Amino acid sequence: MQKMMCFSKPELLDLLAYPELQMFVDATFDVVPHPFYQCLIIMIFDVGVKTYVPTAWILMTGKTDECYWQAFNWLTSTVQNITPAYIGVDFEWFFSAKFPITSLMPS
Repeated sequence: MQKMMCFSKPELLDLLAYPELQMFVDATFDVVPHPFYQCLIIMIFDVGVKTYVPTAWILMTGKTDECYWQAFNWLTSTVQNITPAYIGVDFEWFFSAKFPITSLMPS
């Protein structure tokens, strides 16, 4: 059984409902506490301040399809109106199945 722990705050999650959202997703492995395997970081480009803003950090115990589905099911159930126009990722296979997006750009 995979586990995850999500960190954010309402004001940051509200940014994920922006129209024409530019989302960037990456993970880090080196600074993750035990028993977690990776920290998935969700960022957006905030057009209001013209900067990249981290909006959520998700500690995950694995790197499987199940882990990513759990993380993004949490994200899309927490923020109902996520409709990114662009997602920068380095694991396109997952996002192409989850989001109806117009472009995927490997990071």
